[in-house]
Parts: sequence; C-alpha cells; structure tokens
Amino acid sequence: MRPTRRLIILAIATLVLTGLLLPLGVREAAPLLLPSLALAALLAIDLATSLRASIQLDLDGPDALFAGETETFHLHFQTPPPHGLTLRFDWPQGLTGPESLEADAGRARTVELPVTARARGEWPFGQVWLNWTSRFGLIEFIPRTRTDRVIAVVPDIRPVTRGQIDIAVQTSLHGQKESYAQGEGSEFHQLREYVPGESLRNIDWKRSARL
Repeated sequence: MRPTRRLIILAIATLVLTGLLLPLGVREAAPLLLPSLALAALLAIDLATSLRASIQLDLDGPDALFAGETETFHLHFQTPPPHGLTLRFDWPQGLTGPESLEADAGRARTVELPVTARARGEWPFGQVWLNWTSRFGLIEFIPRTRTDRVIAVVPDIRPVTRGQIDIAVQTSLHGQKESYAQGEGSEFHQLREYVPGESLRNIDWKRSARL
C-alpha cells in the first residue's frame, strides 16, 4: 500500500492552505487544523471503502504441458475482484506468459491466462502481484498472493505416438538414407591374380601363403 500522486498533491495543497491561514491573523489552532482534518477524513473514508480482505486465487488448467506447448489456464477469484485490478506475474524459469493482465472491473471472477512451457521439469506457478487503486484514487494497493499449483513440463512425444518418427525411419531404410561408407564391398566372389597397382588390403595373405 502506497500513496498515489493525487494524495501527494492534496497533502501539499493542505500544507499551503495552512500556511496561508497564518498571515491572515488566525491564531486559534482549530481553524489551522481544518485542512489537515478534512484530508485525514477523506483518506479514512477512501481506505474504508476500498480496502479488501486477502484475495485468493485458484488456477484451473492441466497438470502437465509438453515442452514448447502453450495452454490457456483460468484464474478464478473466490470473491469479486476490485475495480481496476491488474495482475502481474513472476514466472519461473520453465514457464512463461504475459507480464500483466487486467481483470474485468469487478464483474467477472475468471481471467484467462496463456502459459507456455519452456523447459522440462516441475515448476511452481509462482507469485501473483495484485494492483488496484482506491475509490478516490488516493491509495495504491499492491499485495501479492500465490497458488499451490505445480506444473510439470515433459518432452513432446506426440510425433512418436502419431507414427511420424516410425514413417521417417522406414523411409530411410528403403534407400533414401545417405551412406558415408567407402570401399568395394565385403561379399566374397572369387580369387584372381594380383594386379600391380591394386591396394594391398585386397590380398588374401593366407591363401597366397599356401601357394
């Protein structure tokens, strides 16, 4: 909770007004305190009408995501959110999403939240910062809350289950696989006389020794 620019301006105006009353010969304390009392009363009314109890959030969505997948989650408010509420998120390393979202001015209790899985592992959803301004715009509330949800990010195995990888392997085995092997093959055909210039690795030394 922190003062807004409007409250700071009103406080400065109150001090100026109090300072202007002194040269006018006002010596009693009551008239000098009237501007400060009026500002204090306005601030008290603003706080009383705008202060909320702790806002609880429930996260609705899958427990696991494939790496690289984006899924829409839903944030549910247990009570109607205050007017002008903005949500700001601290994302863990393995998840990402929007930096901030705006609630529907206290009308809806559900906010859609797109979440993208970045790295494998189990990641807590993280902290959510709530931000809204009081009814008269004098105080800015910035509490934080969090959910107990842990989202698991797993490898994307859908190409395997759909047969895409199996098809690719079968295609490669039928002649489209590149081969980097060099040589004349390894199947035996027949023996013949050595021709000068051929590689010595082609000589059958054991059969040559018998001759």
